[in-house]
Amino acid sequence: MGRWIVSLIFSVFACLPVAAAGPAADTYPDEDVAATAYKAPPGRRGEVRAALNKRIQAQPHPVLLSHRAYLFLRAGDEANARRDFEHALTLAEHGSPSHRQVLWAYGWALYDMGDITGALTSWTLCEHLHGGRPGWVPYTYALAYWTLGDAETALAWYATAVRSNPAWGSPSGLAERTGHWQPEQQRQIQGLFAAWSAQAETAPVQPPAGIMAADDAAPPL
Repeated sequence: MGRWIVSLIFSVFACLPVAAAGPAADTYPDEDVAATAYKAPPGRRGEVRAALNKRIQAQPHPVLLSHRAYLFLRAGDEANARRDFEHALTLAEHGSPSHRQVLWAYGWALYDMGDITGALTSWTLCEHLHGGRPGWVPYTYALAYWTLGDAETALAWYATAVRSNPAWGSPSGLAERTGHWQPEQQRQIQGLFAAWSAQAETAPVQPPAGIMAADDAAPPL
């Protein structure tokens, strides 16, 4: 039943544009409390998962299930990761911060599992439910489209990420924001940055006057 409900949720939103062909705004300056994840200290994932098991057994909560799902994924257990994400989606109140946190984290998990289109679907729904212009959107969509091989769309999104937060336009800023990303995520975003840098040499990107950089949410773990 749970898997059927999750499939229905995603099919209902299949009519939404999957991360529109290009950015809908010049900047995405809004914060998003849902774009957060618990980071287990190195070497303590098993201990953290055991603690999560006890809390989930006492009272299942969507965000706790989302955290445990990503720990399963990092341990190579995709089946249990999907199970926890899908269970979390059935428990979460539609449109709540918890619901959006699960969608955001599930997007990153699907990306890591090689389902880039599924990741975009999850992220698009998360953005839609936010209702504004979350700061995580431009660089996240840029990464996904670049991985899919759509360089034109990826570069448009990355340019928007730089306008939204100029730190994405420098090697040091990129390194600071992606140093904890998974190896494949880093490889893809570095390739995109190189392409954007080459393009920007002839058309430098300058942030609009008066726009303050928003804090960036980073992918889990």
